[in-house]
Amino acid sequence: MMKQPVRIVAQQQYPRCRLRRFLARSLDIALCSLLFTFITQIMGLLNAAQGGISVAVERLCVLLVALLLANAFCLTVWGTTPGKAVFGLHLETSKGGKPSFLDVLRREWQVLLYGCGLLIPVCSQICQWISYRQCANGAVSRWDEESPLRYTVRDNKKLRYAAFAAIYAAMLVAMLCLTELDYRMPHMGRLTVAELADNYNHYLKMQSNADLPAMTAEGQWEQDDFAPVLSYQLDGEGHIRQLELSMPYASSREMTGLPLEMKKAAATVASVMVLSQEGLFPRYWTTVRIKTMFTGKNARAIDSWSKAGVSVSSFTRPDIMQVVTRIRLE
Repeated sequence: MMKQPVRIVAQQQYPRCRLRRFLARSLDIALCSLLFTFITQIMGLLNAAQGGISVAVERLCVLLVALLLANAFCLTVWGTTPGKAVFGLHLETSKGGKPSFLDVLRREWQVLLYGCGLLIPVCSQICQWISYRQCANGAVSRWDEESPLRYTVRDNKKLRYAAFAAIYAAMLVAMLCLTELDYRMPHMGRLTVAELADNYNHYLKMQSNADLPAMTAEGQWEQDDFAPVLSYQLDGEGHIRQLELSMPYASSREMTGLPLEMKKAAATVASVMVLSQEGLFPRYWTTVRIKTMFTGKNARAIDSWSKAGVSVSSFTRPDIMQVVTRIRLE
């Protein structure tokens, strides 16, 4: 018995497979973003946890170039991309041959510009919605209209959507793991003062936080006039057992909340101490929770909590007119 040839569901130049094309493009962008994040972490470049507009713009520009070249390469060599392959989509010339690199590159640029809004937040979602509606109404996309290339669709199997969901879920888990690796400190477990300073400076750089000074190897602020004073209690092996941040307050001042300098410094040092403990997961949301404890609307002058073997308490000492935050390893 002769084998049945692979059935091409849509032979017209622009098949109306709007959902497949949309999901395939989303999968390609997510996969490229994941690989980009992994490579930059391995090379120690553009740390994913760093903040700031300049870092975000730099990351976006590099990602756009990587996505453009990767998609153009895959479509030129194989006629499909990972996302399109999942949904049985192939790109070819009007005569059924492989597309040229320049034709694909021009088309992919128009897709990123008009169909994805250059991945700029909000703008990207608007452009994708407009493109989706145009395809749903039978209109030809701008990049298809000006391109000598055409799509073919292999089949309509619903199993392809299940494969998409499984792959996307796996990538989300992988992205979460990469984010968690960003928040792993250089030194783990019980820390010496020098190791705490190293972890603190690493965390400060990772957060791009210019409001706080760096620490010296002796565990003191590099900025002499920064208000909270640091003091340490060590065990017999030189590891930190307890540290305190203290600063004076005026007698006429009603202490209804921690001073701003104390909030920022205590939240950061506490985050570093907690993140330095082994087996903590998830790390990112732990730091968010710690910052909320100090800077949220419900933060109080006198408070205490414990996380991952680290206990934190804030209190006032009226006898010497100081407010103190004590961080202790349990």
